[in-house]
Amino acid sequence: MNAVRLITGLCMIWILSIPSCADSRSVDTGGPLTDAATQPSFKTLQGVRYQGFPGNIKPQIHVIRNGAEWEKFLGILQTHQTEKPAIPVVDFATNVIVAAVDITRPSGGYSFTITKIEPSPTGVTVQVSQVSPGRNCMNAAVMSQPYHFVTTPVFSGEATLVLVPSVRNCGP
Repeated sequence: MNAVRLITGLCMIWILSIPSCADSRSVDTGGPLTDAATQPSFKTLQGVRYQGFPGNIKPQIHVIRNGAEWEKFLGILQTHQTEKPAIPVVDFATNVIVAAVDITRPSGGYSFTITKIEPSPTGVTVQVSQVSPGRNCMNAAVMSQPYHFVTTPVFSGEATLVLVPSVRNCGP
C-alpha cells in the first residue's frame, strides 16, 4: 500500500513538472515598462516555481518588504512540499517582492502572471494576467495554485490588483 502511495505521489510531482499550454515561465515581463521615469520596473524572481500544490496563502497581491516576511511567506506557500528549494536572496534595501497568488485550481494549465506595475495615488497598481485552459486543453488532473513573484524598487503604500482574465485555446 505504501508503494502505491509513493508511486502516485511521484507521478503527481512528475505531471506538475510538465509544462502545460498555459505555462507562464516563457513570459518575459521584466524591465522598464514604457516610461522609466514614471513607472517602476520589475523583474521575475528566479528560483521559485510558478505553481505548486495548494498552500495556505490567501489569493491576492502580497507585498513582501523584508527577509523575515519572505521566509515566512515561502514557508506557508511551500507547506505541502517535502523538498523545499533554497530561498532566493533579495536586496530589501532597494527592492520589495510583489507576489501574485491565484486561487486553488482543480487542474494544471492555469497561469497567473504579473504583466504591469504602475504608480497609483495609494502605492502601485499591479496588473495580472489570469489565463485559464480552454475546453480542448489537456492538463494534469491535480490541484494546483498558480503564482508569480517579481522584484520591484521599494515603494510606499499598498498594491492594488487589476485582474485581466483570458482563456487559452489549445485546439480546434
